[in-house]
Amino acid sequence: MDQRTIELLFGGKGSQPSADTRTTVEASGEITPPRETGNVPLDVLAGQGAPKAEPTAGTTAVAPFVGFNQGLTAIGMPVDIINWGLKQVGLPASEKPFMGSEFIREMLPQKIEPRNALERSLQAGGEGVAYALIPQAGVEIAGMRAATPLIKAPPTGVTLGETAQKVFGARRPGSVASTAENVAINLGAGMGAQAAGELAEGKAYKPIAEMAGGIGGGGLTQLVTEGAKQVPKLFTGLYHYLEPALGEAGQKRAAARQFAAGTSSPLRAIDVIENEPRTLIEGSQPTTFEMTGDVGIGQQQRRAETKMPEMFIDRQGEQAVAREAALQGVAPEGAPMAVASTLRQQLDEFDRIEMEAAQRAQERVSSAIDRMGGNVTAEDAGRMMREALQAAKDVAKAARTKLYNAIDPNKELNVVATGLRDAAKSVIAESADPLAKPLEGELRAIVNDAAKVDDVVKFNSLRSLDTRISDAMRTELMTNGETNTYRQLKMMKDGVMDAINNSVENQKRFEADAVAAGGMRPEDTLEERLRGMWGIMGREPVEPKPQLQPNLTPEDIAALEAAKTAQKQYAGTFREGPVGEALRPGKSQGEYKLQFDAQVGPKFFRPGEAGNQAMEGFMQAAKDQPQAIDAMREYITSSMMKETRDPQTGLLDPKKFDAWRKKHESALRAMPELADQFSNAAKASDSAAQIMAGARARIEAAQKSEVAKIMGATDDATVTQMVGEIFGKKNAAQTMRQLAQAASANPDAKAGLQKAVADYIRGRFISTTEAGASEANLIKSAQFQNFVRQNRRTLEQVFDKDQVNVMQALADDLHRSNRSLSGTALRGRSTTAQDLPAATEKAQSAWASFAKMTGPIVTGLAGQQLTGTVTGALAGFAGGTVAAIAQSMRSAGMQNVDQLITEALLNPELARDLLRMAPSKATPASTRTLSENIANTLITGAKQPIQQEELPPLTINRQGRATGGAVNLMALSKAAKKQVTKVTEPLLNEHDDTVARALEVANKHI
Repeated sequence: MDQRTIELLFGGKGSQPSADTRTTVEASGEITPPRETGNVPLDVLAGQGAPKAEPTAGTTAVAPFVGFNQGLTAIGMPVDIINWGLKQVGLPASEKPFMGSEFIREMLPQKIEPRNALERSLQAGGEGVAYALIPQAGVEIAGMRAATPLIKAPPTGVTLGETAQKVFGARRPGSVASTAENVAINLGAGMGAQAAGELAEGKAYKPIAEMAGGIGGGGLTQLVTEGAKQVPKLFTGLYHYLEPALGEAGQKRAAARQFAAGTSSPLRAIDVIENEPRTLIEGSQPTTFEMTGDVGIGQQQRRAETKMPEMFIDRQGEQAVAREAALQGVAPEGAPMAVASTLRQQLDEFDRIEMEAAQRAQERVSSAIDRMGGNVTAEDAGRMMREALQAAKDVAKAARTKLYNAIDPNKELNVVATGLRDAAKSVIAESADPLAKPLEGELRAIVNDAAKVDDVVKFNSLRSLDTRISDAMRTELMTNGETNTYRQLKMMKDGVMDAINNSVENQKRFEADAVAAGGMRPEDTLEERLRGMWGIMGREPVEPKPQLQPNLTPEDIAALEAAKTAQKQYAGTFREGPVGEALRPGKSQGEYKLQFDAQVGPKFFRPGEAGNQAMEGFMQAAKDQPQAIDAMREYITSSMMKETRDPQTGLLDPKKFDAWRKKHESALRAMPELADQFSNAAKASDSAAQIMAGARARIEAAQKSEVAKIMGATDDATVTQMVGEIFGKKNAAQTMRQLAQAASANPDAKAGLQKAVADYIRGRFISTTEAGASEANLIKSAQFQNFVRQNRRTLEQVFDKDQVNVMQALADDLHRSNRSLSGTALRGRSTTAQDLPAATEKAQSAWASFAKMTGPIVTGLAGQQLTGTVTGALAGFAGGTVAAIAQSMRSAGMQNVDQLITEALLNPELARDLLRMAPSKATPASTRTLSENIANTLITGAKQPIQQEELPPLTINRQGRATGGAVNLMALSKAAKKQVTKVTEPLLNEHDDTVARALEVANKHI
């Protein structure tokens, strides 16, 4: 396209030629001046000039290249357009600008004019090729320049041309073959357009004809090229069809190709076969589908089972034999009854140990209680207490008498006895009543003598009268009891004791009366003498007087006070309260009013609040008599044991002891150490009782436990049943642990327990269905798997790790083999449609055999009908025979192929070898390259193995506090998500096997 053409296309100066002048382009390509043509026809004009040369093979051969060179002038079109624009705005412009079309045309070789229609078509085709390739090359260059700054380090396997294609949308030929195809198509299109244009020369529809010719020529050329490309495929298909007839190697290749074509994921299947264990149970060989889980292989197995079921039935039988042997090998020997015998022995020993320990505890406590005493009777304890108290009383009485004797050793003391005379007057007054009993006997004599005494009498005389009255009281008490006479004697006794014990007060009153009457000087009174403390060393001699005068001295008073105190203590301790009641004399000498000794203890140790006062009185009276306190302790201990001790165990009953202690709590305060001793004994008894109760409870619990139930078994089957009943319970693991611990002490029992569990499993999960003709029954797969999964912890209590692993492996093997039963069936749908194709192959095979037999005859008849000659018939027969022979050889080979595939379905190693032989189904990019790219993406996150542009790095420029501003985390999050999406999105276009394998490689690098 030159300057003049642009002007004609776009307008401008000189773009409108005059009607009588035309610009012509000679064959040489030069622009010639216009000349007058008038109305001369084109054919006349065409005949003008020098005669044209005849075409040669050389001119015809170079015609496409000449056209290609002419097409290269299109490179200068942008310069021509710019130059034209300069002219239109009135700027200086060249008629032949640098790198314009004219400039390039002059640099190219001289154009050779086409000499016939063929050369014109070839030149037009070459020019079309140039027009097609020049824009592509320009886009390629532009793409390289645009992509270079975007890609710092292009990933392996990605070219700049592909980058340009991604960026600009240009399609770049992927290989030399595709480039040649494009050239051929454009050549054909150019030639078709030229030919159509010449045919429509001078017609109004010439442009349409040229376009149609170009489309037709290009389309025809593309059809031819596509057909040529299919020729190798046809030969390849024919080769693959006849390959089974080409011997063992060809059959193996055909089997590999067919097996791989039916496999869903060959790479994964190879990986599983190589890296996962083939045999889970010794002797149980899985099929390839059972091992890999590949659905495609499963469908092949399903078809093979329908065609040749015997091989797969045999495999199932072998698996069943191996599984039964493995289950039998978990516990091959042992007698379950040994478990029952061992448990009985252990429980008996347990009972003996528990009871002995409890009894020893009871015996220790009982012995300690025995040592506390309490073995005396109430009579003996009472007798010992009274004897000791009487002895204490006698001692106190003697001490009191001694004190009274020390008051007037020389019999010179005179005391005031007005109180004695007053007592006698009171008794006489009572007896003066006409209705009262008159005084008689010793009482009368005592009263009469007392009534006659003077105001002052000898102290010694009072002592004598006191003794006389005491004897009379004792006689009256023993003879008649506490009668009125006894009471009146006691009144006289009190009068004597008043004169003795109150002699000081009596003398003071007597002397006060004498001073008042003028018969005595105040300074001579006892009170004044006590105040002056004179006469302490003895009595002052006094002048004799006609009657006795009281003569107490301070010394006498001190002696009298001591005696009086002793008397008071004596009376309060031994004559009053429970002690006085216990020691009060009876009617006869040596007897007591409280006749029975057994009554002595209860007098002191009594319930309620009164018990403490009684016990305190006893302790006061017996403080100098240890034997009395010991006797009381024995009595109290005896009372406690009698009411609280269990005669069978020798222990104190806690409840009874608490009741007894509460009843006597007040009395026990007088003997706190004894109360503590009792409490300790009660606690010890309670502890011993708890030990015994605990032992009995443990024995009872052991007898009622799940483990103990097995003791009642009488045969192996019963033991097995009882052991099996443990499974499925909430505390199965704990119960089985107890049973295993009990059995572990005896090797025979341990083996018997394992045998019982194994027998239970075999009886429960081995069905009555035989696996083929193996004489081994099938295991209930689902139930056994659930049992192992739910009871693994329970099984671990009985079996060691290896034995449990065998059962787990057996469950896994059953799970894996279950794929052959349900892994290829359509859930919830009938499998008839899946099994029908394989089932109908036998019928098809029979029809094929008939066709092979009659084929040559049919082809011979067809040849005769077509040619009408014998030769045609023979040729048809020969062709049919050759075809029949080839088909027979292929059929025989296909049987071997089917056999190989069946063996591969049964042998994973053979399946792996066939899959490796088969052509790869991977995408054009190599799996390893894609794997490395994915690994690179996962590791660094920066390189982009699929995307042909590099995103800017994701950075967070955190601003300081002083400058302010917020970080848009949401925008950063979206940018990161966009980057990850762009990196991973191209993986969706890759084949699943490629991506899966690539991820495996990537995981190894991470």
